[in-house]
Amino acid sequence: MRKNILLCTLCSIAFLFIFGACNMTSESHTTPDIRYASPITRHAADTLMIDTLLVTVGENGYVLDTIEVGDTVCFDLLFNTGLNNMQRIHIKHDTTCSQLYYFFRDQLETLVLPSSNFETGEFLFETGVMAIRMQVGYIATAPDNNPQLQFNLESDSKYSPGRRTITTPIVPKKD
Repeated sequence: MRKNILLCTLCSIAFLFIFGACNMTSESHTTPDIRYASPITRHAADTLMIDTLLVTVGENGYVLDTIEVGDTVCFDLLFNTGLNNMQRIHIKHDTTCSQLYYFFRDQLETLVLPSSNFETGEFLFETGVMAIRMQVGYIATAPDNNPQLQFNLESDSKYSPGRRTITTPIVPKKD
């Protein structure tokens, strides 16, 4: 009987020691990630033609095929902060040669804080959001050799922010 009590006591002490050594408030710090959830497509302004753009890696990020004024390039993006809280997404583009359009805007508005600003590409989030999928249309409005579309994703991780830059030359529309 004493042997059983001694064995149970030792097991209990070992159990408390093992689980007492665990850090129950551990944190996970990962770099926020921005990925394409589907191929990047171009919709020509004057036809129903849809094609997939070739993406290459350049000095400042990704480079897409050349597009024409009037074309719309569609990005289906996944913003993911792992186990960290998403705080802010900022999408920046050159307004002199392009416009942005957000597909399913009404659904996106339910995910972001009211202080978010769609016109400036500033999206703010409550604690607890760790990933969202966003569909963006990039509309070419004027020629430019080096316009950039920049995505920044901030979280409460010490490795924040995550960034993605895309360049796509815009040429005049061919007649």
